[in-house]
Amino acid sequence: MLEQEIAKLSENIRHLSKLLETIADASKLAQSQTQEVEPQKAEPQEEQSETPKEETAKGFTHNDGKSLAMVISRKDRTKRDDIKAKLAEYDAVVMTDLSGDNLQEVCERLTSLKVEVGA
Repeated sequence: MLEQEIAKLSENIRHLSKLLETIADASKLAQSQTQEVEPQKAEPQEEQSETPKEETAKGFTHNDGKSLAMVISRKDRTKRDDIKAKLAEYDAVVMTDLSGDNLQEVCERLTSLKVEVGA
């Protein structure tokens, strides 16, 4: 029974890893296409493209938190309990249960935990 659950979890992890790789590849492709187009833009359009960069710099997203948690748990499985405990402090089970300052605080903690485990 336990072996079957472990096998299921392992398969889910492999599936999620493939999805993350696909997303990363798509992101790289989109960035390379954007970089090819950007030199042809006029100056007013470049000013408009800077606004989203500033918004992104303001904080973490749910995907950032998920990625941080995955990296940490892959590097050190014992930290999964720390991640769950931090989420529980904000009455959350998963990253998408968080919002605003709570999301930022959890992601900041995960960032320091990532450094701690050397990931």
